[in-house]
Amino acid sequence: MKKIDATLNKHYFHSTIKNNTALFFIACAVCILEIAAVTVKKSDFGSKKPSYTKEVIRPMTGFAELQGAVPLPQKNQASDDIEILKDIEVGKVGTRILHADIARPKTLPTGLMPAVMWIHGGAWSSGSHHEMQQTVQLASHGYLVLSIEYRLIDEAIWPAQIEDCKLGIRWLRENAAKYNIDPDRIGCWGTSAGGHLAALIGVTGDKPDLEGNGGSKGFSSRVKAVVDFCGPTVFDGRPEAYTSFTDKMAGGTYEQRSAVFKQMSPLENVNPNACPFLIVNGEKDTTVPTFHAELMTEALKKANVPVELIIVKNAGHGYTFVAPRDSPPAEPSPGEVDAIVLKFLDANLKK
Repeated sequence: MKKIDATLNKHYFHSTIKNNTALFFIACAVCILEIAAVTVKKSDFGSKKPSYTKEVIRPMTGFAELQGAVPLPQKNQASDDIEILKDIEVGKVGTRILHADIARPKTLPTGLMPAVMWIHGGAWSSGSHHEMQQTVQLASHGYLVLSIEYRLIDEAIWPAQIEDCKLGIRWLRENAAKYNIDPDRIGCWGTSAGGHLAALIGVTGDKPDLEGNGGSKGFSSRVKAVVDFCGPTVFDGRPEAYTSFTDKMAGGTYEQRSAVFKQMSPLENVNPNACPFLIVNGEKDTTVPTFHAELMTEALKKANVPVELIIVKNAGHGYTFVAPRDSPPAEPSPGEVDAIVLKFLDANLKK
């Protein structure tokens, strides 16, 4: 794109406009595009205020393609071989009852099933455990999927969010026999804010100060595998760390509550006892830029924790990692990402 010469003769420019109105509009358009290009360049590292986009619901065909099966159901709908159980009470904090939805095979296997807990996104301020996305389809592959409700930041500050999610893991273990679950094969998967909480579960194990008292006391909240879709991992007060949300969740700014911010950060809590991780982030994600995934991956590798990182070329933020309109297709494709997730979960939870 040619830049407009700042030294363009003023009188000549105005006479040209008078003679050719079209040229005036073309020149204005070029100026606007040049300014936009500079603005994008300056905000590449997330300096703009974060804007959590509404996640697009798309049928995840990758699992089905991998197995040569028929297309699986959209959203939270059960297929002929999947049963959905809604609003099961899993715990209680004071008078506040916490719920979960479950997806499982209608015909239970003869052996014990692995389980995956799903954590919804929404900037810790919106979303619902009813939003299971297409994780329900894991039930077609022999998994029980539990989608956990957690208190949002308008209701309670940190550590309520992680306490409620850890409660979900403990509840699965306490009720393993009732639901035909193998208590030693439980994983966790989340997207965006849910990816952050899943990642933190993966690196904090049975840390007492994050367990809470919502129920299932005495059971472990450790997991065997984590799938983190575009979850924030850096919480250090910089604009790229989403202070508009994290300040509210922490109950103050980073300067006021730095210890809480460090407790919230998966990156700060990496240790050699963490479980295997699969981290997926869109290359063009401006809500959770790729440095969150890259720094987390580096830290896990240094701690000798198994980790796989997938940066989806051309993709932005959200669950499905699709490319923006009029852009080249995402690489790997959404279906290929789905297949990678299933392969990772099978490798770690079906051994």
